[in-house]
Amino acid sequence: MNVILLAQKHGIKINPQRGKQKTTCPKCSHSRTHTNDPCLSVRIDNTGIGWRCFHCGWTGGEIA
Repeated sequence: MNVILLAQKHGIKINPQRGKQKTTCPKCSHSRTHTNDPCLSVRIDNTGIGWRCFHCGWTGGEIA
């Protein structure tokens, strides 16, 4: 499955580039003072996608 579709399934908005990137967290960013603060770290590689929010602690991953 496409990593973009895997991310969208969880409400994560990312670029299709492999590697590490930061974005807003779909679980907590809407309730924060700085709603556009990129607190969700996302890793995309050949095996799939993984993420961790440095604000609320939400973690997860999917195998592509």
